[in-house]
Order: sequence, then C-alpha cells, then structure tokens
Amino acid sequence: MKKIFTLCILFYSLCSFAQFKINVKNTNINNDYLYLLKSKEDIRNDSIINEKIIDLVEAHTLDSIITKKYQHHRLFLIGWAIHKLGYHWISVDYRRHKVVGTMKREFSMSGKEHYTEYDVNLDLIPHLQKYIDLDWNAYQYTKKLHRRISKDELQKPPFIPPTNETIHQYRIHCENTPDRASRLALNTLFYPTIRPTNNYNHPNIGERLPTMGVYGPLCLDCNHHCGVEIHPYEWLWWMNLNPETQNKTNETQWLFEFTKDGSNRFTEWSTSPRVGSISFPFAFPADKDSFIIDIHPLVFKEFDEDAFRKMTWIPNHAKSMNFTYQDYKIENTTKKIIVTNDKFIPQDAWKYWIDDLTYDATNKVYTGNIHFAGAVKDLFTCSLIMRY
Repeated sequence: MKKIFTLCILFYSLCSFAQFKINVKNTNINNDYLYLLKSKEDIRNDSIINEKIIDLVEAHTLDSIITKKYQHHRLFLIGWAIHKLGYHWISVDYRRHKVVGTMKREFSMSGKEHYTEYDVNLDLIPHLQKYIDLDWNAYQYTKKLHRRISKDELQKPPFIPPTNETIHQYRIHCENTPDRASRLALNTLFYPTIRPTNNYNHPNIGERLPTMGVYGPLCLDCNHHCGVEIHPYEWLWWMNLNPETQNKTNETQWLFEFTKDGSNRFTEWSTSPRVGSISFPFAFPADKDSFIIDIHPLVFKEFDEDAFRKMTWIPNHAKSMNFTYQDYKIENTTKKIIVTNDKFIPQDAWKYWIDDLTYDATNKVYTGNIHFAGAVKDLFTCSLIMRY
C-alpha cells in the first residue's frame, strides 16, 4: 500500500511540475501583435486597436457548418405554428462566424426566466472592415425577407451602405441563455448575468462599452424584425481593461467562455457536448527572461472525452490540465515560458498547447499563441493572466 501511495505521489509530481522545450521561428511577425505591448490606457481609448487585438483570437467549433436553416421556440404546437407563420430564427449562410466589435450599450439580461429563456444580451458595433461587410450582407438578407419595411426605411441605415458616421446603427445583436445552475457563479466570477450587475461594476470588465469577440450561428431573428444576430454565442472572449485594476503594461488578462445555449430553443444549432478550440495571442520583449501564463478555470461543469477525440487534428504535444506548473525552455536561449494552472482537470477532454513562437529581430519581441481545445456538456469559463 505504501508503494502504491508513493507511486501516486510521484506520478502527480511529474504531472504537476514538468519542463519542455519549444522551438522558435525567426521571422517578421503580424504587427497587430505589437498592440499587446501598448499601455492599457491607449488600448481603452482606441476601439480600432482594441478590436484588432481581440481579432487575433481564433475560435472554432467542430460543427462549424449548420445543417438546419431554421430554429424556433419550443412551446409544443404553439412553437411549431408560429414557425410556420414565419416567426423563427433563420440562418444567413449555414455557418458559424466569429464577430469582433465594441459594445453599443451595456449587457442586458432577463429579469426572470420566461419558459426556458433567460438571455444575456450584448450589441456589438464592428469597426474592422471584414465584420462590417459580414454585417452589411446580413442586413441585405433582412431587407429581402422582412416584408414590413417601408420604402422610407429602406433609404436609411441599416439598409443603405454604412459610413463611419452611421456605423453605430449597424448593430449585431448577440444572445445566449447561460446554464441555469451556473448563473449565480457566472455573475460573481465571470460576467454579468443577474441584475443589477453590469459592465461598469463587474471586476472583469469595469468599462461601460468594452470590446468583445463572439462566435456562433449568424442568423436573423424573425420572431421580431429579422434583426442580425449571433444567436446563440458559444465562444465569448475579451481582454479585461478595467481602469481600476488593469493598468500594468506588462500584464494582460483574458476572459473566455465556451458554452451550450441553456434555453433548448436551438436543438440543432447548439447541441451537447460543444466541441471546439480557441487560441489567444501573446507578446513579450526579448530582454525579459521569462513569460508567465496563469490559467484560472472559473465556472465549469462536465466534459466529454469521447467527443473530444473527434478533434483528430489536435497536436501530440497538447497537454492535459492535470498539472500545476510547466515550463518551456526556448531553444538556444536561457528564456522560459512558464504555464501555471490552479484547477486540476483529470479528464482528457480539455487541453492546451503553445505554438507559433516567433522572434522578430526588428522589434526585438517574441510572439506566439496559446491554444485550448475541449468538449464540454454545458460550459467552461476561464481567466488567463499573462505577464512578463
């Protein structure tokens, strides 16, 4: 028995404290990574720079192609009847999309659950051209479907090409119903889900109109006015720029969520488990000896190992989350990338890896990405604190 206990301790120690090597490419970098080295005040005050940083994040799901064009309310025969009358959500192009923008107003949320619906909503205004184009094309689809638009309205935004002066009228509405059992914990640890908590008084945001990224089905909500939506958003991420707590140039905090819609209105668009991946950029000056990434899983529930194995492209060097400390020695240097984790996740259904490490001699900076992949039955939320 003593030998077994000793072996268990040894195994845990090997998992918890490990060292690896990481290769580095010597080449020019995507200059948008350099924005990560700017002061938090500069980033807060420039929505374009902020959106370019948030756009460096890449999110995907295994089911990125949507097979059902419509989803509707699940109210027995009533839901089916109003669906036949044209009251439903309709996919714009059978795809999930990433959208990055700056919020038009604070988060809004339901006061109480209506049937199964308890939406946490955000309206994004995009300022990067690719998302303006995506938004504009979706509004053209609205124009085609929505028969109640007057001729006068068709001559005004958002039904005419957007300009810098009118872009604030081209919102992308984003909704998700969080897991019922997790709402209180989410409100405390992750983002606003319960009134009166909101953007400016939540420690992970602290701003009225932050910049955010979402990923989910691009659709029109024809239960109302066929408005453009990401509904439900399944990946959500942002950089915490709270002016009260986040002013260190050498430290960055990312928050992210991977979630299934909890309302069960989207039985074909948001199934359990959700299976996908996300990557986050980092940058640090070459004169620093180490770069540290602290992983803090926040609110999460069950994982699905069988579903995770369907992501056959995940690299062999991806690491399970059964560790507390790992470091990566950068080849031909004495420098390290150190990764810590404060929540032991025993299942092989949530992993991370570091890739694309690059040294730019012109700017004397290292850049790279930390990737996460997982299969979650309900949700996973996390904080990443990066510092040098």
